[in-house]
Amino acid sequence: MIDDIITINTGTNTITEKILPYNILDLKSSILKRIIPEYTGSLPNSNITNIAARLKMTMKLFGGVGLSANQCGISERLFVIGADDFYLTCINPKIIASDNTKVKQKEGCLSAPGIFINIARSPWVDIEYLDLSGKINSIKLTGITARIFQHELEHLDGKSFLEYAGPVAIKLAEKKKDLLYKKIIRRKKVADKQH
Repeated sequence: MIDDIITINTGTNTITEKILPYNILDLKSSILKRIIPEYTGSLPNSNITNIAARLKMTMKLFGGVGLSANQCGISERLFVIGADDFYLTCINPKIIASDNTKVKQKEGCLSAPGIFINIARSPWVDIEYLDLSGKINSIKLTGITARIFQHELEHLDGKSFLEYAGPVAIKLAEKKKDLLYKKIIRRKKVADKQH
């Protein structure tokens, strides 16, 4: 993934540039506490296309299924979601309608690695967004895809999934994370001694 390359033909020269993944910010970062304004530029736009490609690469590299631009310090109202062969780049995403009933399910976040908490969300959402070409798309998302869309949209609105959890749930999730990290470190030490 890190070896992905973009080639730009300028008419007279060809420029080859390696695309590198972004660093992912912690939930305490100030940009993740602000509402990101709507994108008002024209589309298609090579800068936005490049941001989307790097977001997708970063998300895949870290094993995520969604990543918003502001999680990487970029103040653009867009995110990428997906896995395997299904990916969406959503610019100026909106929820048009949703189910009023909520379903609880474990959720994590690349900005809070190792923390997993049960969060109640709508099982389906009707959404609208611009794609990279500037076309307005309206579709219905269900299940995990609807959950991911809601999670990423909240990042763009300056919210975190931890805001929906009580302090006890957060403490328990942090304890589980710490235990998991200690287990991983122990296993690595054992494996290193065997080699």
